[in-house]
Parts: sequence; structure tokens; C-alpha cells
Amino acid sequence: MTELSAASAAAAGLPPPKLVFLDLDGTVVDRSHQVSPHTIEAVRAVAARGVPVCVATGRPYFAAQGIARMLGATGVGMFFSGAILIDPETDTARVTHRLG
Repeated sequence: MTELSAASAAAAGLPPPKLVFLDLDGTVVDRSHQVSPHTIEAVRAVAARGVPVCVATGRPYFAAQGIARMLGATGVGMFFSGAILIDPETDTARVTHRLG
């Protein structure tokens, strides 16, 4: 959250976020497969305030972990469309859901 949006949220009487989940493709990652410097700065500012930032994506972990690290995501991420939850601090699965 940038200072402007934090101030706007406070002025509107909104509490600060307790958790932020970010979709990657088409949201954080643009059509040219890039993440803008502004997005990286904004997400890192949220994480710096102590708010857990999590990634939620259909991608497998190995295809998303670089982006998650670039953003400074610290919370458990959801990968393979929710089939696995991985802790980025330890690179270990917390929960897995198998088909069949």
C-alpha cells in the first residue's frame, strides 16, 4: 500500500489489511509477462508494514516462486489452482489436495 492509498484508507475509516492475496497472470504480471516497478514497490511497501503478502495462482510453484520472491511475498502461497499451499520461508508444502 503506498502512502497515498494508506492515507486514503485511513481517511475513509478503513482498517489496515490483515492479509493480501495476489493473483499473478493478468493482474500482477502483465500481457508482456512483466511486473511493473510500481507494482513491486507497492507490494513491498505492504509487506514492510508487516502485512503477509500471499500469491494465488494456477501456476506450479516452480513457475511462480521467482515472481513471489521479487514481490517480497512472505505468506503461504496457493499454487496449481489451489491444489497446494507452500510456505515461501521454508519452500515446503503446508497442504496438498490430490485428485482421484
